[in-house]
Amino acid sequence: MGLQRSDGVHHTVRRIDGDMKIMNNVLRKFGTPRSIGSELRGLKGAVGDVIAKMEMIERRR
Repeated sequence: MGLQRSDGVHHTVRRIDGDMKIMNNVLRKFGTPRSIGSELRGLKGAVGDVIAKMEMIERRR
């Protein structure tokens, strides 16, 4: 799967970010069980790290 520089990474980042916003909205609406709260914070941090890494790689190209 080849990504074009002009929009591949940016499209992927926007899609991931949009999916995270949807997940956050659903969790706000229905509540987050306390048992998974810290895991979700870790997931959000990991997704942010992946997005940052993808953007750094794209800038280096």
